[in-house]
Amino acid sequence: MGKRYCDQGLFVLNISEITNESCSSTYIIDSYDMWHARLEHDTSSYVMKLQQLGLINMHDKQSSKCDVYVESKITKKTCYPIKRQTKLLGLIHIDLVDLKQTLSRGGKNYFVTFIDDYSRYTKLYLIKRKDEVFDVLLTYKAEVENQLNKKIKRIKSNRGGEYVLFNDFLCKRMYYP
Repeated sequence: MGKRYCDQGLFVLNISEITNESCSSTYIIDSYDMWHARLEHDTSSYVMKLQQLGLINMHDKQSSKCDVYVESKITKKTCYPIKRQTKLLGLIHIDLVDLKQTLSRGGKNYFVTFIDDYSRYTKLYLIKRKDEVFDVLLTYKAEVENQLNKKIKRIKSNRGGEYVLFNDFLCKRMYYP
């Protein structure tokens, strides 16, 4: 029988050491496509080698190219070009995350992150309720603008419901052209 070993979580069958006498049973499936899929879309030469060794039986030859194999080789372009900011506080990413049913030591249920797009500097605040996000935003804004003597130009969020409370504030006061 062939030797198998684990390679990055997958079991690989080494067929170079298999002899015809060592095989005790075979699967009887007639389709090349079925064996190709069952062997995780491996190359046709591998499937044919298994057939030559008598480990599998199939009556048809290799069919056209496998759709799964072709699609896995296609690379996709991003939907839009990614442009990083060139200055501090040019763009701040904000996100509110629910800790689900795990409370922090202080009894907090959520945390808010602020990430500067240019420097990747991240600030995290723990909060108990979603309606505290606005207060945390004001605290963060005051801290970074006082430290850097610059104004925040834009804030980007996932447009979650927690930001509805301060949409007017963001539109009127936070955007500096």
